[in-house]
Formats: sequence, C-alpha cells, structure tokens
Amino acid sequence: NTITVTPTQAVGAAGTLIDDFDTTTQTVLASDPGSSTDDFALVAPESIGGERDLSVALTSIASSLQLAANDTVTGILVFDASSGATGSRRVTYDGVDGDAATLDATGLGGIDLTASDSVGLRFRIGADQASTLVVRVYTSATDFSIANIAIPVTGGAPTDTLIVRYGDFTVVGGTGADFTNVGAIEFAIETGTAVDAQIDVIETASVVVQTADFQNFESLSLGNFVFRDTNNNGIADVGEPGIGNVTVELYE
Repeated sequence: NTITVTPTQAVGAAGTLIDDFDTTTQTVLASDPGSSTDDFALVAPESIGGERDLSVALTSIASSLQLAANDTVTGILVFDASSGATGSRRVTYDGVDGDAATLDATGLGGIDLTASDSVGLRFRIGADQASTLVVRVYTSATDFSIANIAIPVTGGAPTDTLIVRYGDFTVVGGTGADFTNVGAIEFAIETGTAVDAQIDVIETASVVVQTADFQNFESLSLGNFVFRDTNNNGIADVGEPGIGNVTVELYE
C-alpha cells in the first residue's frame, strides 16, 4: 500500500489566524532626512487580539524603511527598504491598548497557540535576498522565547511557506514562553541591508495525519500430523507417537 502526502498536506492544516492583512490599512515610515522612527497602533479585527502595532527604526543615513499592511500591496504586509537602508521593522500583537511603542507582554490574555494540535506558526512569505525573520513569543515580560528563521528568497513575493515549530524557539527570558499561555507575539526584520519582504498570512499550523491499513502477517499452514502430546507443551517432541485415522475439522 502507498500513502500519498500532497504539497498542501505537507505544510500542515491551518489553525488559529494571527493576521491576514486583508481589512485594515496601516503604514509606518522612517527616513533620513526626516524622522528615524515611526509607530502606529490600529484596531484590526482580522488580527489576533484585535489590534496590530507597527514600528520602524532607521539606523542608516540618506535612506528609508517602511512597513505597510494592506496598503502598497492589497492584503499583504510589505517590508520596504531603499538602497542602503538598515534598521528594524516590527509587527506586534499584544491586545488592544492603543500603544505601539510599549509592549504589553500579557495583553493577549493567555491565548493557547497549541489549540487544534498546532505544532508551530506558518507564514506565506518571501524576501528579495537572504534575511532573517525574528519571532518573539511572550507569556510575561520576563518569560519569553525567540526563534530566528531564514526567510525564503523568492524575489520578494510571499509565494513560499515557512513553518516555525514551537521546538525551534530558544528560551531567552525566565522559563521561556508557554505556548499554551501566550500574552504577546512579535515578528521583525532587524538585520540586513535594503531587505524587501512580504507576508501574506500568519497562522498556526497542525500536522495532517494520513492513515492506511497495511497487510502485515506471516503466511501460516496447517500440518498433517496429529500426535499425542504427552508433556503438554504443544510441540511434537521426539518419542511422542503419532495418532492415525483422526478427522480434523476447522471452523470459522
């Protein structure tokens, strides 16, 4: 027998939606000359916790960094950078507090990211060059974990699927994140020069289980020897005589 796993099944089943960027429009921009930082908190019903916080900080000169949701590209989170631009661009989910500058590490109220047997976070994502996505998950301000994951190089479009398993995270603060009790989530691009990237959707993902019945037996045969089992061990031992003219009947 054969079990066939399709490409769709291989990337898991969708669980809890973190964000699909399909409804609200939101943009932050840092530039030189101009302001080197920008942040924006916006009520976003399509995002986990009901609010999306965007922030950007520019560390280079004569350049710009932008982070835009459902703006420059409809339904997509766009990380845009001019030539030579460095700095950080971050999206945070920490509940509705109207504050994109300060993290509320318990703002999501203890969401269980492992619900529906989820094993990790799944992104539809892509970047124009080798770069790293930083993922931070908080249970509290002192208990959190981080994963640093290479973003697929796609030319920039969100055409690849990236799975970040909960086992990929490293404990950084306290006892680390408890993924059954999550208070805040952050995604960021914080390194690289002039990195452009896009994210289509962020959600949890669970394993797709395929089952099949396989024949697994050894062929058996019924013999033609009836004997007196004098020691009652079920084996025809030397010296145990055969018995002739016995009719054996089998029943199912």
